[in-house]
Amino acid sequence: MRFATGSTVISPELRGGLTIGFCGAFTTMSTFSYESIRLLGDGEYWYAGVYMGGTVLGCLAAVIAGAAVQVNCCDRRPHVSPIQGERTLMRIFIGESDKYQGKPLYEALLERLRAKGLAGATVLRGVAGFGASSVVHTEKVLRLSLDLPLIIEVVETEEAIQALLPTWTR
Repeated sequence: MRFATGSTVISPELRGGLTIGFCGAFTTMSTFSYESIRLLGDGEYWYAGVYMGGTVLGCLAAVIAGAAVQVNCCDRRPHVSPIQGERTLMRIFIGESDKYQGKPLYEALLERLRAKGLAGATVLRGVAGFGASSVVHTEKVLRLSLDLPLIIEVVETEEAIQALLPTWTR
């Protein structure tokens, strides 16, 4: 009962997906079973066999086609091996208001890191900080800043990080 009434044990997105998935599977299976039994009950054995066999084969074909589409079209990231051995931490310090070609700089950097096949990157927002200008940027209400510090952290091999640096000097 807690599952259906909005428990906070699982996220609303997961709860919705499970509920819709369960209901969809239940109604599909119910319809399939009803129509199969009706055809068999009416003595339509040939049609029942074709209907049941065609449905099962069609479902298998759809699963295989969906898997092929996902692998060939949707996963554009280069294969990344699991993290093993020594890694280097690279930190990139930028401001929240920094832009690159009209979009937030942190988004552009994340896209570039992902395209290069790095294992991962995390953007952290600072609650306060100052840079070369010595101006303190803070999220306090009385001194609201529109340019909080951001840190992008990347953990990767030293070689992969060194290979990135020359491409980012422009």
